[in-house]
Amino acid sequence: MDEQVKIADIIVEDRMRKDFGGVDELAASIKKYGLLQPIVLGTVQENDLSHIVLLAGERRLRSMKRLGFTVLEHSKHYVWRGEEGDDDKKLRFKAIELEENLKRKQLTWQEELLGKQQLLAIMQSIFGAAKGGGPPRSVSEAKPGFGVGKLAAMLGEAVSTTSQDLQVAALLTQIPQLRSAKTKAEVLSKMKIAGAVYSMQAAATILKEAQAASGNAAAPRFWELLEVSFMDNTLADASVDLIWTDLPYGTDVAAAHDKTEIYHEYDDSRESLIAMLDSVARESYRVLRDDRYAVFCFGFNYYNELVTVLRTAGFHVNPVPCIWNKGTKFGVNPLVAYCIGYEPLLVAWKGAPRFIRPGQSNVFNYPPPESRIHLVQKPVALVKQFLEDMTVEDAVVVDWCAGTGTTGVACHEMKRYCIMFEKDSVMALLGRARLESLK
Repeated sequence: MDEQVKIADIIVEDRMRKDFGGVDELAASIKKYGLLQPIVLGTVQENDLSHIVLLAGERRLRSMKRLGFTVLEHSKHYVWRGEEGDDDKKLRFKAIELEENLKRKQLTWQEELLGKQQLLAIMQSIFGAAKGGGPPRSVSEAKPGFGVGKLAAMLGEAVSTTSQDLQVAALLTQIPQLRSAKTKAEVLSKMKIAGAVYSMQAAATILKEAQAASGNAAAPRFWELLEVSFMDNTLADASVDLIWTDLPYGTDVAAAHDKTEIYHEYDDSRESLIAMLDSVARESYRVLRDDRYAVFCFGFNYYNELVTVLRTAGFHVNPVPCIWNKGTKFGVNPLVAYCIGYEPLLVAWKGAPRFIRPGQSNVFNYPPPESRIHLVQKPVALVKQFLEDMTVEDAVVVDWCAGTGTTGVACHEMKRYCIMFEKDSVMALLGRARLESLK
């Protein structure tokens, strides 16, 4: 076989691929790093004459022409189809096959991403992995190195696209079940969820290690109820995974009911509630870790004030409340107004968290507790749904207004660690008795 071939002698027959975008980018890469992957040539006989034809690498050939090449050198710039050689050449042939397939449109998104992963591995086997600055320490390390940037140049796409695709491919390798996803976007969404879960699990591990170091590793329960105002808390900054609290309604709700249920007086006036909202927002933001949620049960009469103080504190707020559909109705004057059959909850967040179970409805259909200690007591199932969507096991949950400890009950059942604050001594007594009865 010839050691050199003139580009002008290479016949490029009509080929399936018509779009050769990225030629300039590839030419720049070749100029800087050299041709990492040789063009594949073959010969055909016609009328007793032998012709050289291009078999693979038209984009590379066009880039070489653009750089002013007129002659190609064997092994350096091209190989003959069917050549037998050393391991590097066999790897090159495999890389040629992968690159050609990656440039075709008929590949599934899974095949494309896994192909990129395999192509990168092969090119790094040939040229070594790209490393940071500094000269090679030995001759064996003198390979030029091949990284994501060079792979992107080879494929004619943005480095960010190649990098993201390789991340998804790694996830597909680790979790083969994800290959059944319909789109790459679906896997990317799950990657973000996996990242959120990993972050929370890592935080929980750190907490366990700290407890072990202090001799408190074997905590007998998943809750702690403190009979103090939440404003007197001593929680560390960025130490909590979820705020879930049931704020007073600010409507003097007790006056509208007959007191046939177990109930204790507390200040539920709008004025007292508005005065505490700023502290609720600031303390919630202070103790919450980055990329975490805060959920507030609230009364509509102070909706605007609540949204304002949360945003001022630094939270992002979804202005559309979640709805707890109680399946019951209550009305102060049912002759002139519709009875109320639901209660609202406001979701805020710090940073950029992800739901563990995406796609959930913002309407929660749970009946009120059959036996209530407190007039406005929430069902445990309602709290548990938020715990499932927003936290992992051993997460730290805080409730600023614990009441009778419903959040603690939910955390006990879900194995989350709950810290509750309740300044009303009667409510704290009832809540603690309820929690201590848990098995």
